Amino acid sequence: MRSGNTGTIFGRNSDMFGGAASAPAQWAAVRLQHEGKSQLLELGAGQGRDTLFFAANGFAVSVLDYSASGVAAITMPRLSKMGWRHGLT
Repeated sequence: MRSGNTGTIFGRNSDMFGGAASAPAQWAAVRLQHEGKSQLLELGAGQGRDTLFFAANGFAVSVLDYSASGVAAITMPRLSKMGWRHGLT
């Protein structure tokens, strides 16, 4: 799938992968917290279901994805619904 197609798909379906954090993200959060980590870089953030999970669990999260519409789905409107005001770049 080319990035142009993915961007279009993300733009049409703002919850393409669901809202719950993935099992790998939940596993990683436990390990990272145990190691005292507070910052992470998420590569391939997509629409942000794991990003939002990490942020809600106290991590400062930086995200990268080749789909601008996927990353745009993570931004303030969604974060505001969660009451989140910081910790995401």
